[in-house]
Amino acid sequence: MDQRLEGMMDCIKKAFLEGSARGLEFRKMRHGIIVEMIRLGLTKEEIKEQLLEWNKRCERVLGPSEQRTQLGNYVEWVFKRIKEPRIGCRAMCDYCLGTENCEFFKKKYVLNRKVTEPSAFYWSEITKFLDERYAGHPGLILKLILAVLRDYQQEKGTGEVIFISFRKICQILADKHSYHPSPMELSRKMAILVEEGIIEIAIHGKSGTFKQLANGYRFLPWSWPQGANSPTTTHINPFV
Repeated sequence: MDQRLEGMMDCIKKAFLEGSARGLEFRKMRHGIIVEMIRLGLTKEEIKEQLLEWNKRCERVLGPSEQRTQLGNYVEWVFKRIKEPRIGCRAMCDYCLGTENCEFFKKKYVLNRKVTEPSAFYWSEITKFLDERYAGHPGLILKLILAVLRDYQQEKGTGEVIFISFRKICQILADKHSYHPSPMELSRKMAILVEEGIIEIAIHGKSGTFKQLANGYRFLPWSWPQGANSPTTTHINPFV
């Protein structure tokens, strides 16, 4: 395969290498393949040649006449109509391989891949606050969830944005802390951490999923809320 094509979106590259079923999938992937090849610098003729090879791997090989109308002519149409060759993950969501596994998604949306560690002072202040605001069991669970995010960030080297699903958080809580929350309970606890300004959902996964795609979470600079018994009101950067 042309080395330039290594940079294609994972879902489109998979379809290009393995072929597509006829119908909607074929039409959508045809468009995606062309747009991605334009983005990666292939010429019009190079794209037509690549599509002919892709056609051989598809469910039903198009004949010469169909190749001209459905492939060659469509390339010409895209070159005339598409001023900026770009296709997003949302457009290809029906064929997503999962954000946790998609290298294109990580490279595009997670720019900082270095390992980061929130400071000890940050964790100390967050712990004090949660113990005060959510005394007893609720505070303990909130701290466990934050510990899961921190440990996962370190173990996977995620960088600033931590891609992790509700299912994975539940699994880690059960395996490491013997706590078995329901997805709904976990959702409520995560919402508290967001409302308190401790974390944010930097990148949303596919809507309505507790068990499919992962959200991208980020620790936020944080300060004690007004009215809480705080030793300081200074904003605390988690990574300083």
